[in-house]
Amino acid sequence: MARPVRFARGAEASRRNILLAFLLALLWRPACTHNPLSKDPAIFSPAIQGRITLSDYADPQNIYVWLAGAGVSTRTAADGAFALPLPAPGTQPGKGLNGEYALYFYCANYRLDSLMVLFQDGEALLGQAGLDQNGFLTRTIKLIRLLDIEIVLDKTMLSARRADTLMASVYIQADEQAYTVRGYFSKPLFKGDAAFTAGFVYNDKLVRRVLQPDRLYAYAPFTVDQEKKALLPIRLCVAPAELPAGEYEIIPYLLIAQQNLPADLLRSMGSHVEEFHPDHTLIPVQVRGNRFKVVP
Repeated sequence: MARPVRFARGAEASRRNILLAFLLALLWRPACTHNPLSKDPAIFSPAIQGRITLSDYADPQNIYVWLAGAGVSTRTAADGAFALPLPAPGTQPGKGLNGEYALYFYCANYRLDSLMVLFQDGEALLGQAGLDQNGFLTRTIKLIRLLDIEIVLDKTMLSARRADTLMASVYIQADEQAYTVRGYFSKPLFKGDAAFTAGFVYNDKLVRRVLQPDRLYAYAPFTVDQEKKALLPIRLCVAPAELPAGEYEIIPYLLIAQQNLPADLLRSMGSHVEEFHPDHTLIPVQVRGNRFKVVP
């Protein structure tokens, strides 16, 4: 148990008692949480942290988090959590951000969301705008699904040892209001050739286009409403040993129009994300039923 503080007695000791009380008051004073160099009642944060969920309870992994004006981004973990480290003020535009900047949360077929973060001399201020006193977002971000994209595979397993073909039927449907989508399909070489939707097959080690770029045609932009729409299928033809054993995803090459989507946000993911290029798979999108395996 802590030893009790004893005050001196007598007239001469009075001044000593006052001094001791003053020193104790300094020691017991609550810790200060404001920046003494700033007029703002908040301290600074070296990183921004938060969590993102999806309205349909889909896996929230890989949602893109981008801070406009700072050139920094990150992606969510499997549970939707993220931590966005902030660059040193001297490396930021203008040697340090000042004012409010938008923090965006993006998945292609979900409604774009954002909140404002307040900066002073390149540091994010805690307890103001969208951050709490610990550097976390003041609210959990919930992205609302706009389009349901579903793929129905004719098989979910291929052999790496033999040639095979996988057919993927593609369906798309709006949850609420109609949205404009641009799709791409193959250009038939001969009269009567079947046409197929362009797409990609990929995992964390490989990205392959499912169509040659010189055979690419664009749909006229079409409207997707609440009636399920069947697109042309994706046809994946593989030669023996072309795809190493592992798990893969297949996605259609679609461009989904969204209001207020900054062009710089898309460019920050890659130089060719809107093109029929492997960079396109860097755009986060939720597609149901698109996974298959290649076995040895």
